[in-house]
Amino acid sequence: MSNKIEYNFDNYMDDFASIVYNIEKSNTVYDLIVVVQRGGLVPAVHLSNVFNTQFAVLNWSSKPGKIRDSHNFFIVDAINRYRKVLIVDDICDTGVTFKQILQTYRGVHTASLIYNNYNQSNKNYWY
Repeated sequence: MSNKIEYNFDNYMDDFASIVYNIEKSNTVYDLIVVVQRGGLVPAVHLSNVFNTQFAVLNWSSKPGKIRDSHNFFIVDAINRYRKVLIVDDICDTGVTFKQILQTYRGVHTASLIYNNYNQSNKNYWY
């Protein structure tokens, strides 16, 4: 049985506003926003525009055999060059993708529009 949730533009705007609010509340100024391609593209571009911040794309999949830019020199250089980096994805389901990224790129922060409430193991990867 699948637990499908209807997600519309109003839901997106509410979730996006929540991320913006949390960033502003934290007083963190990000130097770079990195999107986990493909799902995170829309919210990351919007965050980049709202905060007038540099933007980069990271190809990453937690699925075996899929692309992981763990050696993407542009991303590594950008993360090393900038002090505050935010990694953005659309859904944090199991938390595996964010966990792998956090292990690879130390010191970055993460944000996700949707947090899978059914999986408590990913609660540390939600902004």
